[in-house]
Amino acid sequence: MSDVAEMSVSTVPKNLAPPNVVLLRTRGPELSNLTEVRKEMSKVYRLTRKGQINSQEGARYIYMLSQIGKTVEMIDNDQRIEALERALGRRLK
Repeated sequence: MSDVAEMSVSTVPKNLAPPNVVLLRTRGPELSNLTEVRKEMSKVYRLTRKGQINSQEGARYIYMLSQIGKTVEMIDNDQRIEALERALGRRLK
């Protein structure tokens, strides 16, 4: 496993999950804004460039990070639209 995100494994109590299920808890960047996503993508790029992770693994990380980035962007846009709608609603009343 690469050092892109440190992971620790914890087992799930048998009564809470199907057999052979393991949960991974990640400790790493929050990835809650586009700057954090970009920094993590840059980190993956550098690790791939240095050969510390193979290109297929790097491509998978970049794809996942790009999807996270799109989600962050959509949430941000949604919040901005809601704020504009609230502001316009107050003005129209």
